[in-house]
Amino acid sequence: MGCYSSNGCACDVLRKTAPGTGVTLGFNGVSLPVINANFCKGNHCATFVSSTGTVTIADCRKINFVAFSP
Repeated sequence: MGCYSSNGCACDVLRKTAPGTGVTLGFNGVSLPVINANFCKGNHCATFVSSTGTVTIADCRKINFVAFSP
């Protein structure tokens, strides 16, 4: 997985991540374990669902890191 666009590394990674994949996102020092639901290539919005069913929509350019568990 490489980071090749000016949109940010997280955008590049999420664009290639299949829906249903578990990831941990980093936002300003806060880690959020979620399931990747959707990535909208046109507007940088990424949609995630938590284990409690909470839906989070984030601008991928604001995500500090994306971690994958083995």
